[in-house]
Amino acid sequence: MINKTCYCGTEFNTYPSKSRKGGSCYRLLYMPEHPDATSSGHIREHRYTMEKKLGRRLMSHEIVHHIDGETLNNVVSNLQVMNKKDHDRMNTPLNIHRRWVEREIPVRSLI
Repeated sequence: MINKTCYCGTEFNTYPSKSRKGGSCYRLLYMPEHPDATSSGHIREHRYTMEKKLGRRLMSHEIVHHIDGETLNNVVSNLQVMNKKDHDRMNTPLNIHRRWVEREIPVRSLI
């Protein structure tokens, strides 16, 4: 599904990316001229939103955290810039990243 988004008077086509391994889905902007664009010319909308708010490009070690956990909610009030260490420390106890899934381990009978 393609949506129209407007930033600073410029209109962009946006659409959700394919779901990745952890189940997260991010809205992408087609901006081939952006320095951080992928080889297909896309950047993640939440990173672009924070760049506009801060008035500078984000550094590669900066992560944009979605406060409510909804990765398609890119409203400025739902976004927070932090480093990877702080982001991982925050998300691990909340089990937002599904890499740490509790599994039941079967107990072998010794009889």
